[in-house]
Amino acid sequence: WLSAGSSTWVMPARLHASTFSRTPPTGSTYTDLACGYAHCCALSGTGGSISCWGLDTDGQASPPSSSYASISAGRYHTCGVNADGEGECWGSDKYGQVTQP
Repeated sequence: WLSAGSSTWVMPARLHASTFSRTPPTGSTYTDLACGYAHCCALSGTGGSISCWGLDTDGQASPPSSSYASISAGRYHTCGVNADGEGECWGSDKYGQVTQP
């Protein structure tokens, strides 16, 4: 994605500037990090909020506003265990990976 020896970003055709953020969050302490194909999410050490950046074409970098204890990321989806111990997932559900059993 980042050309060797330059600062030029090379994006695959599927990516659009409106769905891709290159800026990781700042100003907080994070206790966990999970990365998928082209997105990452960090779990805040204070309050359990999740901040994500990167590819968001399927909503995989747009977490619900809840408090979480842990996070995990797949190719185009992300999941978290909320403060009540329940699993929540967001992003692509192409293969049922976001739908709870």
